[in-house]
Amino acid sequence: MLNIGLLAPGAGEYYIGEVASSAEDYYTGRGESAGRWVGSLAAEIGLSGEVAPEDFRLVLAGRDPRSGEQLVHRKSAGSADTTAIESDQTVDALQAAAFLGVSGRYVRRLLEGGERYVRQIATNPNAEVAPPKKYLVGERTRPSAGGAPSTSGPIPWQVTGAELTRFAESRQEKKFRPGYDLTLRPPESVSVLWALGGPDIAAEVRDAHSAAVDEVVKYYEHHAVRAREPKSNRRVETDGIIAAAFDHRTSRAGDPLLHTHVVTANMTRFRDKAGEVVWRSVESSNLFEHAKAAGCLYQAHLRHELVARLGVRFNPSNNGHAEIDGIPAAVIDLFSKRRNEIEDELAATGRTSARSAQVATLETRKAKDYSVDAETLAARWVEEAATLGFDQATARSCVGGDRAAALDVVEAERILGLLGSPSGICAQASTFRRSDVVEAISTMVGSLATASEIGDLADRFVTGAGVVAVNATESFGRKVGRSAQQRWTTVELAQIESRLLTLADQGTVSPYHRPTAGVIADVVSSRPELSDEQVRMVEAVCSSDRVVLPVEGRPGAGKTYATEAIVAAHVESGVPILGCAVSAAAASELESQAAFARSNMDATTVAKLLHDLDRFGGLAVGTTVVVDEASMIGTRDLARLADQVAASDSRIVLVGDPDQHGAVEAGGVFARLCHLQGDDLVRLAENRRQDDHVDRLAIDDYRNGLIADAVQRLDDADRVVRSATAGESFDAMVADWYAARCDGAADPMIAGPNSTRRALNERARVILKAAGELAGPSVRIAGREFQCGDEVVARRNNRTLRSPGSREFVKNGSVGVVVDVHADDREVSVQFEREGLIRVPRSYVEAGWLEHGYARTTYGVQGHTHDVARYHPTDASAFEEGYVAVTRGRRGAKLYVVDGTVGVDQDTHHSRETVRHNLDDIADAFGRRRANTMAADLSRDLDEVAALSQLPLHELRKRREGLDRRFAKVPVDPTDLIERFAQSRDVLLVRLRTFESAEDSTVPEGLQRRLGHLDRRIDAGQRQLEERRSWMADHDDLITEHGTVAAAERAVEARIRQRPLAHLPGEIVEQLGPEPRLQRERAAWTTAATAVAMHRHRYGIDDGLDADLDGPAGLLGDRPADPVAAGSWDFAARKVEAIGFEADLDSGVAL
Repeated sequence: MLNIGLLAPGAGEYYIGEVASSAEDYYTGRGESAGRWVGSLAAEIGLSGEVAPEDFRLVLAGRDPRSGEQLVHRKSAGSADTTAIESDQTVDALQAAAFLGVSGRYVRRLLEGGERYVRQIATNPNAEVAPPKKYLVGERTRPSAGGAPSTSGPIPWQVTGAELTRFAESRQEKKFRPGYDLTLRPPESVSVLWALGGPDIAAEVRDAHSAAVDEVVKYYEHHAVRAREPKSNRRVETDGIIAAAFDHRTSRAGDPLLHTHVVTANMTRFRDKAGEVVWRSVESSNLFEHAKAAGCLYQAHLRHELVARLGVRFNPSNNGHAEIDGIPAAVIDLFSKRRNEIEDELAATGRTSARSAQVATLETRKAKDYSVDAETLAARWVEEAATLGFDQATARSCVGGDRAAALDVVEAERILGLLGSPSGICAQASTFRRSDVVEAISTMVGSLATASEIGDLADRFVTGAGVVAVNATESFGRKVGRSAQQRWTTVELAQIESRLLTLADQGTVSPYHRPTAGVIADVVSSRPELSDEQVRMVEAVCSSDRVVLPVEGRPGAGKTYATEAIVAAHVESGVPILGCAVSAAAASELESQAAFARSNMDATTVAKLLHDLDRFGGLAVGTTVVVDEASMIGTRDLARLADQVAASDSRIVLVGDPDQHGAVEAGGVFARLCHLQGDDLVRLAENRRQDDHVDRLAIDDYRNGLIADAVQRLDDADRVVRSATAGESFDAMVADWYAARCDGAADPMIAGPNSTRRALNERARVILKAAGELAGPSVRIAGREFQCGDEVVARRNNRTLRSPGSREFVKNGSVGVVVDVHADDREVSVQFEREGLIRVPRSYVEAGWLEHGYARTTYGVQGHTHDVARYHPTDASAFEEGYVAVTRGRRGAKLYVVDGTVGVDQDTHHSRETVRHNLDDIADAFGRRRANTMAADLSRDLDEVAALSQLPLHELRKRREGLDRRFAKVPVDPTDLIERFAQSRDVLLVRLRTFESAEDSTVPEGLQRRLGHLDRRIDAGQRQLEERRSWMADHDDLITEHGTVAAAERAVEARIRQRPLAHLPGEIVEQLGPEPRLQRERAAWTTAATAVAMHRHRYGIDDGLDADLDGPAGLLGDRPADPVAAGSWDFAARKVEAIGFEADLDSGVAL
C-alpha cells in the first residue's frame, strides 16, 4: 500500500528525531535505522548512503546540500501592485479585474462568494462562520443617470481599494511545501511474518520490502516525477527525485508494522530547450495520480520477492492486495490496532474521502514509544499472538513452498487477452491510462512477475493492435482532467460505440410499425392531465422513425405518466411494446406505473430481456422497446439490444436523465445521444414534483453547475442542519426522520456511502426499539439484528423467492417488513410491498443480501418521490449522488452535514493545519462528476481511427499532408485576433470610465480614436470568421476525413512513443546500447530512441543499421532534402549525439 502525505516546514526533524543515536540503541529498539538516500538525482548531486541530518534539512528547504544555494524558490501568487490604489477608492468589477490581473468573470465570482459569506454572518451572528478560501466583499450599487439612480439592467458591483489590497496581499505568498512523504507498507500478514517468523525470515522479509520500495522509486522517476517549464508551463520529464528512505518497524499503536517513509524533496531538475539547467518544484498532481498504480506495483514486486526468497504462499489478490496464506484474519486484526483507530476517527467525522483518511491518520497519531526495548516488544507480540494459538512454528509454516515464480509466455498472453476483452480494462470505464493497466496487471499476475516485467507487459498491451489512442481532452465542453498521461481505449469498445452512434444517427423504422395519428390523438385527448410538453413527448415518441430515440426526463417532470400514454397508443394500434430497466425494482415500477401489463409483455430487466432474446428468438417485428432510467444502461448491453432491434425493424426509446447516476459498466451513450440531439431532443423539463420555488431554483442552479449557489439557497431556507460531529449529525437526522414517521411519513433517509447508511440504520433501530415498534424474539445474522417490525430492503435478485401463485419475485430494491423471526433456522419472514409474504432463507440473509431499510443510498431511491428528502452527504459525494438526493422531495430537501474544526497538530512531518469540515466540502464534492463517458466523447470516429492506425505511419503522413494542401484555401481563423482586440478594448474602456467618472476631466481624442479603430478591426475579424465558417460548412466531408487521418497518425505516434524499441530493428537497438540506470541518462536515451523510431517510421525508412555511414546517419539514413523531413532528421540526430557524450553537470559529480 502507498499513501502520500504533504510535508510541512520543519518536517525533517520528525524523521531525523526518530533515528537511533547508536547501533546499540537501534538493535535494542530505542529508535529507527538511519535513512538512506534514494533517487537518481540524489546520486547525481552527491547524496548516497546514509542520510546526514544537515543534508536532509537543506534539500527539504530547496537548497544545494553542498553550497547551500537556494535552488527552488517560493512562487508569488499575485502580481498586483498594492500601492497603485487608495484604500478609500471605489472601483467596479472590470477595474478590479484589471488591478488584480484576472478576468472580470473571476472577480464577479469572488464578489458573489463574499456576498454569501456576509449573508451567512448576518443570519448567524452568534455562530462562527468559516470564510470561503477566496472571496471579495463588495456592494451592488446602481449608477446614477441624470441625478437619479438607474432602475433597469443588472446591478453592478463596487469594491473598495482596501478590500482589493487585502485580497491581493493574501495571494502574494503561497505556502511553501518542502516535499512529500510516500509511505509504503506491506499487507499486515507480511509484517506478522516479519515479527514472528524468526531472525532469518525477518531479514529476508526486510530485504524483499526494500527491493520493492526501490522499484516504486524507479517507477515514479520514469513515469510520474514531472515539472513545469517556466515560460510555456509545459510538463517536462526530469532528472529524477531526491529522496531519503526511512525504514520503520512498528505502528504508533505498538503493533508490528514494517514500513518505509520515502521522504521526497519538492525539487527536481531538467534542461530547457537551450540546454540550461533548470531547478523546479515537483508537480504534485502526477504523484497522486500514480499512487494507486505504484502501490499495486509495490505489492506485486514484494510478493514476487517473498516467493523467490522464502517460498511464501499468498491468497488470491483483490484490488492489488493479497495476504499470506496461513496467517488467520483474527491474527491480522489483532495487530491492526492502528487501522482501527483511523477507522474510528473517520466514523466520528463522517468523512470518507482519501483526503479525510489522511487527516484521520494525523488526528489519531501519537508519538511512538521507544522506551520499550526490542526484546520486550517482541515478547509482547509473541504473547498476544499466542492468545489466538499462533506461534513462531505456525508463522514459519507459511514459508518453504515453491520458489519458481516466473511469468511464462502463455500466462502473459492470457493476461493480455483478458485485458482487451469485454471483461477487461474497459469493463467499467470507456478509456484508461497506462497507470490503470499497471494496476490491473499487478493484481492479475499474483506473485509471478517483477515490477519491470509488469511495466513491459503494460507497454505491450497499450501498443498492441487491440488498443487505440484517444487524443481529445474535453467532453461536452468539460475538461476530462489534468492528467499528463495518454488515454487509450480498446478497439472492441470503439467499434461498439461507433456502431451504436451510427445506428442512432442514420437508422429508421417503417411507418407501419408506429401508432397511427388518430389513435395518438385519441389517447392524448382522453388524458387532459397531460401537460403541453408531455403531449409533445407522446406525439414525438409515437411518430418518430428513429431506431434509437433518446428522451430526457428531468426528475418530477412526469415521464412515467407520459410513458403510460405511449404504451396505450401502441396497444390500441396493435404495435408491440415492452419495457425494461437495468434494475429489477425499476422494471417492476415501470410495469405498474406505466401499465405495461396491457401490452401482454411484462416489463423486465435489460439482462433478463437480452437472455430471453438470445435463448428464445428475437423481437417481434416492429417492437418498440422502452428503456427506463436509461442513464444506467451500459454500452455493451445497449449495443446487444440495438442489434436485436435493427434485425427486426424495431426501435429503442431511451428515457432518463443524463445527470442522474450512470452505468456501473462502461457507459455514457445516453448522455452522448442527448447531447447530439441538441434542440431536437425530446425533453420533459417542467418540474411537477417540488412545491416550493426555493427548491425549484436550487435544483436549476445545481443542474446548471452553480453548485455553491444551489447549496446556499437551501442553507438560506434553513434546509441545512449542522452538527459538530458525525455522530451528532446522524442523531439529528434520525430524530427528524422519526418525528416525521410519527406524523405518518414513510420515506427512508438518504445516505451517501454505505458506511453512513449503516450508521443511520443502527440509530433508527435504537429509537424504534425504545418506542416498542420492534418486538418479539430477535436473530442476529451477518452482523445485523432482525426483529418483527423491522423495515428491510433486499439487495439481490432471486427469482426463486416468490409468494405462492405470485409472478413477482424478490428483487434488488424490494422493500418489506419483518413479520416473523425463525431464530432456530436463522431465517425471517418478510411481508414485501409488491411480492407478498416470503420466508427469506438463511443463505440469502447470511450473504448480507437483506438489509435494514430505514436509510438507503441514492441508488436505492433514484426514481422515487419522497415527501421530504433527508440526505446526509460526505466529502466523497459526487454530482450525480447529490442531484438524485435533492430532487427526491416533494416538499424539498434537507441536508445534514458535519460542520466542525479538526486541528491537525500532533506531529509536524505532515501539514500542520486546521481542517474545517463544512458546506464548502460538500459543494466541492458535488462539483465532481463520476458518471462514465464514451471514448467517442473524447475522439470522433474511433473505429475508423483504429482501422487506419494499422497503416504505416509514413502512409498516414502522406495522406494527411495531401489533405493539408486542400485546406490551404480555408480562410485564416481570426478568433485569437478578435479576442486580443477585445481585451485591448476592455482595457481602454476601463480608462474611459476613469475619465468619465472624474470631475472636470476631458476624455482624450486619441482614446476615442483607438476605441473606434479596435471596433473596426473586431468587425472585420467577425466577417472573416463568418467566411471561414461558411467554407467549413461546405467542406464538412474533407474536415471529417482530415480529422480521422490526423487522429490515426497521432495514435500510431503514441504507440511508438510508448514503446520505441519495439519499433526499431534489432541492430539499431543494439547500437543504442542498454537502458541506462540514472534517470537523466535514461530519459536522454529514451528520447533518442523515440526520435530515431519516429523519424524512420514517419518517412518509411525500412533499412537496418548502415555501417557505411558515420554517426546518426547510420541510424537514420542520409539527410533528406525536403525541409520538413530534414528538420525531423536534424532533431533525431541531435538526440542521438546527446547520448554519445557526457554533458557537464552543475553538480560537478563525475558519473
